[in-house]
Amino acid sequence: MRRLWSDFDTDWQGFDFPAYSLRHEGFLRELAPVAEQCQIAVVTVDAYLEWCASEGLDPWDRDHVIGYAGEGCETFLDWPPPPGDPCWCGNGPRYADCCGVPMALTPLREQYLNQLLHTFAAERSWRTSRQLILEKPELLGTEAREVRARMRRQHAPDPSALSALDELDGLLDRCEKVGIEQAYDELLDWKASDRREVPKELARAVRAADKSAGRAKQKATEQTWAACVAARQALAETITRLARPPGERSYGWRGLCWAHMSAFQATHRFAHLEAAADALRTALRALDGETALQHEIREEHGALLRLMSRQAGLADTLADTLDHVVRLAQSELDACPEHDRAPYLEALADTLQATFARRRSRSDLDRAIELRRLLCAAREAGPGPTEPTAHAYQLGELGMALRDRVMISPNAHDLNEAIRALEEATDLAGLESQNELALLSNLGSCLRLRYEFYGRTGDLDRAVAAHEKVLAAGSAGGEHLAYALNNLGVAHLTRHGRTSDEADVRRAVELLGRAVERTPPDDPVLSERLHHLASAKVAYALDEGRTTDKPDAEPTSRLSAALEAVREFAATAPADSVYARFLPVWRSLLLAERWRIAGDPVDNDTAIAEGEKALGVLGAQYAQRPRLVDSLAHSMLARHRRLGSDDDLERAAELFEFALAVPRAQWPALPAQLRGLAQVLLASGETGRATETYRLASGHAEQGDLRSRFAAACEWAVWAHGRGAADETAEALAFARTTARLVARVRLAGGAEAARRFRSLAHLAARTRDELARPSPGGSTPVADMDTIRDLLGTAARELPGPRAAQGAAAAERLLRLEKSSLDSAGSGSGRGALRAAWAELDRVLEDLENGGKP
Repeated sequence: MRRLWSDFDTDWQGFDFPAYSLRHEGFLRELAPVAEQCQIAVVTVDAYLEWCASEGLDPWDRDHVIGYAGEGCETFLDWPPPPGDPCWCGNGPRYADCCGVPMALTPLREQYLNQLLHTFAAERSWRTSRQLILEKPELLGTEAREVRARMRRQHAPDPSALSALDELDGLLDRCEKVGIEQAYDELLDWKASDRREVPKELARAVRAADKSAGRAKQKATEQTWAACVAARQALAETITRLARPPGERSYGWRGLCWAHMSAFQATHRFAHLEAAADALRTALRALDGETALQHEIREEHGALLRLMSRQAGLADTLADTLDHVVRLAQSELDACPEHDRAPYLEALADTLQATFARRRSRSDLDRAIELRRLLCAAREAGPGPTEPTAHAYQLGELGMALRDRVMISPNAHDLNEAIRALEEATDLAGLESQNELALLSNLGSCLRLRYEFYGRTGDLDRAVAAHEKVLAAGSAGGEHLAYALNNLGVAHLTRHGRTSDEADVRRAVELLGRAVERTPPDDPVLSERLHHLASAKVAYALDEGRTTDKPDAEPTSRLSAALEAVREFAATAPADSVYARFLPVWRSLLLAERWRIAGDPVDNDTAIAEGEKALGVLGAQYAQRPRLVDSLAHSMLARHRRLGSDDDLERAAELFEFALAVPRAQWPALPAQLRGLAQVLLASGETGRATETYRLASGHAEQGDLRSRFAAACEWAVWAHGRGAADETAEALAFARTTARLVARVRLAGGAEAARRFRSLAHLAARTRDELARPSPGGSTPVADMDTIRDLLGTAARELPGPRAAQGAAAAERLLRLEKSSLDSAGSGSGRGALRAAWAELDRVLEDLENGGKP
């Protein structure tokens, strides 16, 4: 036989000749109890060829070998041979050492698996293979899976053997899942090859369907897939017409669904999805009773409806189709048993959310949220363990639906529920999976949104942490990297608006710049990202401008970079874009700062013109408006000093009064606004009101940032000294001294970053001392007090002595945290009390320092 077929060992039945022999030894042992005598036909090639010639048969047909063994062979071996005789298979010296090993040592499962493999994969005999599994149920056990794995390792070099084993694995796994009868009901392809059990008409339809599918896979065109769909349609109709069993009918319609889905992948025609959904619905109706296969088909049907909703939501021409999908999902939901409704609930929820995204209908969104809540509750209360990935998906979709409703109608309940759902979904999602990253990104966006609504600084910090994790996971690249960069940059920029921390705005500029670089010129989100980058560069330029009184190249270069970013954004922003209204705001703020540094009158005039324009388009709800009003008022005051215009002075007074009338949530800007109003009052000759305004700007520890308060106190002291008002001068210097002590402590606690924030105050103290050294009408020269203040600002690096060191550091850290956050409870009595208590605690520690550490 090996001479006739060179590949006999490896190709005859998918296994080598020793395994083939051992399998037949097992058959003989099973027959021995019921057979009078067992014999083995000895087939030689020469005798076989001679017999074929005499009978007019093709010797290459392997079925004829079996016929010769039963009819033409003349030489037989009695089985079993004596233990000491040569083994009948010819592989070993003695039968006892080869195929005749004791039954207890024979790998029977491997014999049966080989037999099953032959009948199922080689002969394609549905009847025989099914009967063998029914008679040998141990073939479905754990030990049998281990034997299959061993067989796979043994035949790893042989692709044909591995392919046959793959088929066998699929069959046995399906038998374990749905039962032997149900699994074989689904195997219509193999049944069709058995002419004894399948009508010829059905067998022809199966072969035609398989042939057309092969052509379509080999050359995927619209025509080949149309032929495949037609063949599958004919097959499904043939099965139904012949009244085949339910499993076969369902199999036929599922095959048609597969053909339509494959055609959709090739042609992107939405009609194929609709036809696939119809085919699955028919497959479901073809099954009688509640079976595991019905649940499986419902899962597929629900997934297909969700795909249809996504496709309809993406295409402008398919808007009405969303309503059709809603009706389909609702009808299936109404007809579905209570215990199996989840696939259609999910499909209906997805479609309603897609409809909301298209039409912004509140009723669609409300219904989607109701369905998501039902799905989440059902998964949590289900009889078995909740599948983490599926539950995370539902929680994530619920969170985003609630977020969408908050954007329509802000309310704390929905926003808090959205954040809880996204937090739970993030915990359930697999680590570093794309699903978890999307959930983290959505969670960060919701936390930032809650901050914008309710001002909780902790939400900002958590949003930054979430976006940092997303960026770290996607830092190697990928299509979503630009989104991660943009989201994190916006979070840092938002936090900078709250804390004025330079590290945040620097990071925002870097991240948003990288996001813009990774955005293609034709991407519709480019304009929005350029807006964010311009916002960050404007904030960076203005932040640096406020921290120094000395003109130098660095602040000027930042201003130039910010103005260039504004120009780039203006070139891409649509005229009707909501972001376009920020253009005059930015130009006014930047030019006002450049006027302060460089002194160009054109910048001063242009800043005023742009500022007045911006006030007309920027609503009161925007956080930039108070800053714009304050800047415009200072620009008006500066032009009054330059040109002496009373109109500018009156307008500056009006703007400062307006700025001070806003809620006290804008505490950091209060000293600067009060100081500007005091300057206007002095220019108007209202010295009494000016004195009271300077007192407000210099004192009240809970109001505003330290730099502006110290500058107001120094300015008041110089003005009072010039008038000879010794009491006012002493009061102003007392405020300046208190602020300087606090600045020293903040610098000590905050390190280099805090030193940078307050580096200009030492220069201001030195200039104020020079002004106070001039003779006053009252004859006093309070230079000594100013020297003390200057020393406090210059010796911030001193450590606190004794046991007060830790207490002082803790108090300073608490104070810095409260001042940077501007108080989450801005304007509330408890918030003001907390800040006053922090100042008082630090005052006591600093007094100890001045007293040598003694109480």
